[in-house]
Amino acid sequence: MKKFSWVFALIAALAMVFAGCGDSGENSSDKKKDDTPAPSELIIENPVFSGWGGSGEQGNINVFIFDSSKTSPDCRATYNFPTEADDFTKFEIKFTLARSDGTNYGPNDPAKKMKLVVNDRAKDNWDSGQTTFETYPEFDGDGQKSYASTDISAAKRVTFQHNSYDGSSTSFQITIDSIRFHTRKE
Repeated sequence: MKKFSWVFALIAALAMVFAGCGDSGENSSDKKKDDTPAPSELIIENPVFSGWGGSGEQGNINVFIFDSSKTSPDCRATYNFPTEADDFTKFEIKFTLARSDGTNYGPNDPAKKMKLVVNDRAKDNWDSGQTTFETYPEFDGDGQKSYASTDISAAKRVTFQHNSYDGSSTSFQITIDSIRFHTRKE
């Protein structure tokens, strides 16, 4: 019996040596995790939107043609936010607009603006009451533009739609360049 108790005492002593001192040690892996600062933003370049444009392009792309000869729901693109964006409360989208030249797609009227609807409606949901936010930005010139959110909605998505409702928008191409998620949740 003495032989076995000596062996058990040796095993117990070695177990304490290998187990270390717990949380008070400087090499604790938990401490390293706490010391790593969380990123202050998440940027997604060339995000893939799902939808369709007025000239037949559709699917998972980031370039859509919004043709003023088409009705508003025919030109829509939706982006569902990735789970990595769950820690943020705001987003900003950078996109490039280019007016139609009048020959490649849709009519171009220089007197008309490039008009959008930005909301959080699902791509296939046509009910205008199903949004948390909805804005109507308008742009005069070609080039890079941006849209900044007030807050990320519970829907965790954004939809761009051509605002051709009253016929006062020209045809244009929209290229979604990036989405930046920022302002971490507390």
